[in-house]
Amino acid sequence: MPQVARATGRHEKTLYKSLSSKENPNLKTLMDVAEAMGMRIPLVPTDKHYGHNA
Repeated sequence: MPQVARATGRHEKTLYKSLSSKENPNLKTLMDVAEAMGMRIPLVPTDKHYGHNA
């Protein structure tokens, strides 16, 4: 976690709190953590296309 905290520019305690089961991290935090781990979070379309009749 120390390396992830450094890479994201956040304090380690803040990350632990944000990622705990009692909190709801925002998308920016999740994306920053994923990037620090060499990953990314893609947004992909679902089967539902809102506003379109199938």
